[in-house]
Amino acid sequence: MTSAGTPAGGSRWRGDRTGPAAGRPTGQTAMLTLPAEELGALYLGQASALALWRAGRIAGSEEAARAAEPLFRWHPEPWAPEIW
Repeated sequence: MTSAGTPAGGSRWRGDRTGPAAGRPTGQTAMLTLPAEELGALYLGQASALALWRAGRIAGSEEAARAAEPLFRWHPEPWAPEIW
């Protein structure tokens, strides 16, 4: 993830196929690079990794974007029953 508020411009996390919450910090080269805003959109189900990659909002290979798709899919999708 890249963000102006993070040290050295970002941090690296390695996810696994059990979901984004199963990630852990890593020093490996990133397969995907994305701003915090895009991570939020993925996490909340507002966009797909492949759609963000096609729009140029995520850097990396198409293969990596496709691999990220199942990490950010929720059933049911996130929702809030409260009216704000």
